[in-house]
Amino acid sequence: MSGWAIAGLIALVVLLDVMIVGAIFSALGVSWRKFAAKWPPVAPGQVHERRHRQGLALGSYNTGGCFTIERDAKHIHATPNAFGRLIRVTPISIPLARIDKCVPKMFGHCELAIGSDRLTVPRWCVAELITSLTAI
Repeated sequence: MSGWAIAGLIALVVLLDVMIVGAIFSALGVSWRKFAAKWPPVAPGQVHERRHRQGLALGSYNTGGCFTIERDAKHIHATPNAFGRLIRVTPISIPLARIDKCVPKMFGHCELAIGSDRLTVPRWCVAELITSLTAI
């Protein structure tokens, strides 16, 4: 096989990989924007805690460390970092009063039931809700 044929095959494989990853990121962006439409961002009040490079998971889509999460007395605020903005993820503010259930998960996370949606967040931002909402 000639060098040009090998280079062409490598380029084809790389192009297919980029197309697959792009489709996954596009699906994540669409799912997130649909979820974020329900929870528009509000201005944070007195912020109790703020952590950068935090991950959220919406259904089966895990965002890794694409968010800065702030917690005030009434909301959990998630603002996308650079990579999140690249795939057009929008900020959200989830009212604590709208969280129906909070189930502790492995590796320091909790799964929140917010209506029919499931969002996995770091446990530190919902620590006091765990005892009150796990029994529901």
